Amino acid sequence: MKASERVAQLIKIWPMVYPNAHTELNFKNPLELLIATILSAQCTDKRVNMVTPALFKKYRSAKDYAEAPQAELENAIKSTGFFRNKTKSIRAATSTIAKKFGGKVPDSMEQLRELLEAIEEKDRLIAILSGCIEAPEPVHVELGVDQISNAGKHLAVVSASYSSEGEVQGALGIVAPMRMHYERVITAVAFMSQFFSEEKEES
Repeated sequence: MKASERVAQLIKIWPMVYPNAHTELNFKNPLELLIATILSAQCTDKRVNMVTPALFKKYRSAKDYAEAPQAELENAIKSTGFFRNKTKSIRAATSTIAKKFGGKVPDSMEQLRELLEAIEEKDRLIAILSGCIEAPEPVHVELGVDQISNAGKHLAVVSASYSSEGEVQGALGIVAPMRMHYERVITAVAFMSQFFSEEKEES
């Protein structure tokens, strides 16, 4: 029996094995489920369910979340932990939903995967950048660079400028697939930015 056939059988019998299976998170629509799921990272469903009633009452649409002030949203979800990263993930996801999907959580697997991958990448980058070595100029990361080529939506640019006597002299960067090893690339770009800046200062 092929793996696909076994999976099909499992899907068929799953409701009989677990007839009352459901998520413990409370929600009334796909947007609320998405928000609750983001909040549930490193947090109990019970705690999330204590936070979401007031949150869902205040923010009714993807646009509401996307336009909410960072500090205001952080304060609303603070008790769920990692609230700064979660706030950034919520605002990034809802901004994409509002601008690209007409304010509705996508119902196609392809679009949903695109949205979730964007959230995942931004979470990783937030963590990486927060621990990145200091450079004379900040390291910039841009995901989905359509202006490079038709395949640009699958690429990322990691760049930084270098300076001398307080003036920017140039920039350097790396263009690679979005699934690149960001820790190494960001550290390398930051190091080279610092190296070029120091060389310029000495010359």
